[in-house]
Amino acid sequence: MKKLGIVMAMLIMFAGLLSTQSNAQNIFAGTDKGMALRIHNTGKEVVKVYTYGDSCATNKVVIGATSTTIDTSGAITVASLAALIEACADVNGLYPLKCDQDCVVATSESVDDEMVANVTGQRIEPGSWGAIYFTTADVEHFDVYLPASDNGAARGALDITEIYGSIGGTGNVLIGVYKDQVLVDYKIIVSPVYVLGVSSATNVADEISPGELGWTKGAALTTKIHVGKDESVLVRATRTAGTTGGIGIRVEQAK
Repeated sequence: MKKLGIVMAMLIMFAGLLSTQSNAQNIFAGTDKGMALRIHNTGKEVVKVYTYGDSCATNKVVIGATSTTIDTSGAITVASLAALIEACADVNGLYPLKCDQDCVVATSESVDDEMVANVTGQRIEPGSWGAIYFTTADVEHFDVYLPASDNGAARGALDITEIYGSIGGTGNVLIGVYKDQVLVDYKIIVSPVYVLGVSSATNVADEISPGELGWTKGAALTTKIHVGKDESVLVRATRTAGTTGGIGIRVEQAK
């Protein structure tokens, strides 16, 4: 019986360890996966969103069988795009689309020439969320976004314990962490780093390459970044000509 008790205790301890480990999750976003706008279909019909590239006057939103043209040939920002989409009506004259704009640093960001084309249309089922994405080659940044619980994220409070990834391009990398579109933490990774070489020549000692974008607790990042369940969080990495690679975050349930 004593051995059985010891075995049971070990099993319980191991199960607890697995449960703790399962709380951690890595979330990664690569090229063309930074969200410019999230769209919630609150209606009863399927929605399809068609985008046809830069400065296009014939983008459209189709709700059921009702189509509305979305003209982005002029100067269009995230805020104005959201207004155009939310003004799309269904066959009954109702407006079932609601937009989440917290996935960007500022709603004044341009999207007329920066949207990923989706000529086959993104399908958004009733009650579900969809998104319009930035073209990484145009904006030169990578984004990871977690919406607040009241904006389609069934989650509790979280802690960001690691930011990782690799960003191609030239020069420094700027990483910013925004909660509800307010900057709460940032880091500048300097590249290249120069050292004195032979005969006073200047050599490049270090230039950021894949795998070198690391920002973990205990380093420059605060011990952890707490994100309440009613807060949104955006992590953005920006670099000149930063068009390849991606950025990720490791999150854990807040204790």
